[in-house]
Amino acid sequence: MKITLNKLKNLVLILSVLTFASCDEIDELTKVDFNSTLTQEVSVTLSENNASISESLTIRLADNEDIEPYLNQIESITVTSASYVIKDYDGIEAATGSITVNANSEIFGPFQHTFFADDQNNTKFSFEASSLNALGSSLNSNNQLNLNVNGTQDPAQNASFTVEFSIEVEVTAQAL
Repeated sequence: MKITLNKLKNLVLILSVLTFASCDEIDELTKVDFNSTLTQEVSVTLSENNASISESLTIRLADNEDIEPYLNQIESITVTSASYVIKDYDGIEAATGSITVNANSEIFGPFQHTFFADDQNNTKFSFEASSLNALGSSLNSNNQLNLNVNGTQDPAQNASFTVEFSIEVEVTAQAL
């Protein structure tokens, strides 16, 4: 009887330890961590009479095929990098200018451009790492990020191009 009681006591102790350890392990098993890239483009058209850039766009988590299934289970989003490139520039080669990006009251830039060369060289303009938390906060609270793109081109000439934004994120969500 004493041996059986000792075995039962040890069994209860082992089960208790395993139960508490398993809760943390089960919680970890119900989470999914993954990386994804949010991309969005905005088209810019300039003329001899209008050399000012003023465009707006919204980057939505729901538009990303990696993130969309987890949209209601997201626990956190961390922005690891954010940048843009100039694409498909159609204008005079010597045109220069600047672009400033306002993302939910966080200002990035002004970035100086030689638009034709930036397009040809696929030059990447990166946002300051110290300000990326503000982008992550907006994505966490609103599931989207609003961007305003402002700038100029000199000389004022007919031109068009695309600004492609890329935002690298780390996502933690509850498993589906």
